[in-house]
Amino acid sequence: ELRRNMTGAESLLWLNLRNRKLMNLKFNRQHPIIYQMDKNEP
Repeated sequence: ELRRNMTGAESLLWLNLRNRKLMNLKFNRQHPIIYQMDKNEP
């Protein structure tokens, strides 16, 4: 939800980061980590 409701400044920042216009570095947005808990009971 936060990605969809970005401010103008955040949108501009991500546009420049995504196009590697900041010191030619690669930036990725955070992604949710999906995992399963394996529960072993005796």
